[in-house]
Amino acid sequence: MEDFHHDKQDCKALCCLEKGQEARIVSMQTPVGFEVFEALVRRLLHLGFVSGRNVKILNKAPLFRDPILVEISGSQIALTEWEAAHIMVR
Repeated sequence: MEDFHHDKQDCKALCCLEKGQEARIVSMQTPVGFEVFEALVRRLLHLGFVSGRNVKILNKAPLFRDPILVEISGSQIALTEWEAAHIMVR
């Protein structure tokens, strides 16, 4: 399994992008050793959120910004803001 732990200074969380913006996935930022975060990383990997892939914000809910609709590898996927906060992009 790839190392998805964030250490790049010029990256930001996917949830910080605005509607229409596109970026490349760099890493996953999660604390090591917590089962809930390990499950999150596994889920995101299975959905195609891997380092090097481009992702585009298609839409965000207006009030609470949750969910966030993204496009990755031709698929549209809805993420919670919490999930998107752990995906680091550039």
